Amino acid sequence: MSLLVRAPAAAQRQRAAAPVHLLVPEQPRHGVSILAGQLARAAGARVQDAWSLPRPTSGEAPRAHLHLSDRLVADDPREAVARVHRLARRWRLTVTLHDVPQPADGTSFVRRVETYREMLRPVEGWVTNSRVERDRVVATGLSPLAGAVVPLPLVPARVRPRAVARPVPAGSGVVAVLGWVYPGKGHEEALRAAALLGDAPASRPTVVALGAVAPGHERDAASLRDLAQDLGVRLRVTGWLSEASLRRWSRRVHVAVAGHRNVSASGSINSWVVLGHRPLVRDGDYAREMDRLRPGTLALLADLAPDALAAAVDARLRDQRLTVPAAARRWRLEDCAAAYRSWWSCP
Repeated sequence: MSLLVRAPAAAQRQRAAAPVHLLVPEQPRHGVSILAGQLARAAGARVQDAWSLPRPTSGEAPRAHLHLSDRLVADDPREAVARVHRLARRWRLTVTLHDVPQPADGTSFVRRVETYREMLRPVEGWVTNSRVERDRVVATGLSPLAGAVVPLPLVPARVRPRAVARPVPAGSGVVAVLGWVYPGKGHEEALRAAALLGDAPASRPTVVALGAVAPGHERDAASLRDLAQDLGVRLRVTGWLSEASLRRWSRRVHVAVAGHRNVSASGSINSWVVLGHRPLVRDGDYAREMDRLRPGTLALLADLAPDALAAAVDARLRDQRLTVPAAARRWRLEDCAAAYRSWWSCP
């Protein structure tokens, strides 16, 4: 039976020593790598380069934990499998699974299912960041082991000033999509919605992509720029942002959009919340799961068609109070680390 991990009582939080956390050194700016480092610090775990293997030791192998996605570990699926198997020969390995295969992956779905099944074969336990992902692992038979669920944490940040009711002046609104730029994130939907909010480019909101173009998606970014020009909408792609730069940008954003077509756990949705925004999120199983976990922090939209999204954006440009999330004190980084400690302590 799969398990939903909850933060244990304070007296139990230090019950288990955290295993060594293995970090993939090639992609330090990847959201999974950043999360892994944050959780390691919160859990009091020692951090080590995943590929710098320790000397063989006598007796029982030491424990280690890896935040795992096929594309993070290696570009080639066979190499990803080989790397995980090499780690499992040196460590008693547990993993957190990210970017779990889903049918929306299209032609790569079958290949990715087999890659994850092979990566999971030697591990001692696994965690996902949502029930949606956990259920997908079970449904596709990726592992005979029962998995745990530890939701992504809210990591504290300085939030933007509290919003007010007066309308944002025409032409000065900023609609933003956060994270890597690649198809299916909501950039196109934001552009098409912005095109409906004004009679001329100068009167329409600007669409900002807060993030860098994902490797291999340069042509997709060029297509977005072409679309923006055809629609008469100003588009800016910021490139990678430091935490300080992201906080500065977030204060300039009037409407946050998280329009992922295919999502089962999203750090960018959480990032909007801790930055003081209540993002417009495409309705779906994961969005509902997070809405139940943190009521009042997301605005779910059943339809991200241009008319529907434009209406939602326009309402928020007229009244910025709609963009302020409810206080989300539940499930912060410390709770997440405590839940992992509880799971590691289980026999």
